[in-house]
Amino acid sequence: MSRMKDRRVLLPIVAGIVIAGVSTWRVMTNKPQDYAAQVKAAVIMRPVSGFRGDFEALDSDNRLVRLGGFLGRHRVIVLFFDGEVGADK
Repeated sequence: MSRMKDRRVLLPIVAGIVIAGVSTWRVMTNKPQDYAAQVKAAVIMRPVSGFRGDFEALDSDNRLVRLGGFLGRHRVIVLFFDGEVGADK
C-alpha cells in the first residue's frame, strides 16, 4: 500500500519539475521582435497610382461601395480573404 502512495506523491512532483524546466527554458530562449519591426513586416503600404476606381465591393453592412469614391479623401485599407474558409481563419 505504501508503494502506491509513494507513486501518487512522486508523480506530481516529477510533473512539476518538468513543467518548471520547460517553462524556464521557454522564457530564456524567447526573443520577441521589436514592435516596430513587427508592424513593418505585417503592413505593406502601396500608392494607388493608375487606378481607375471602378472596383466595387460589399461593406460590413452588405451595401455596395465603390472604392473610387474613397480614394484621395480617406486612407483606404483593402483586405482580401478566402471566402470559403472565412475571414477569421
